Amino acid sequence: MIPVPDSEIIIYDLRQETDIKYKTLIEKEIRFINRNTKIILDHASVIYKQKISGLDINYLNNTLDFRNLEKAHDNF
Repeated sequence: MIPVPDSEIIIYDLRQETDIKYKTLIEKEIRFINRNTKIILDHASVIYKQKISGLDINYLNNTLDFRNLEKAHDNF
């Protein structure tokens, strides 16, 4: 999850999608996210807290610097 200023968000209207395969894929992804929202948010929160607290866990090397992203967002 990356902070994005509201001014940079473009609303995507799935009803306007003409590529049926792509539309089906997006619908499946939406259903998955809706079914798993709590788990996704819980895991994101854990990773965020681990990263900003400076824990030395190998998989955190593959994450972005959340504090810098938040600063860039605030300065946009």
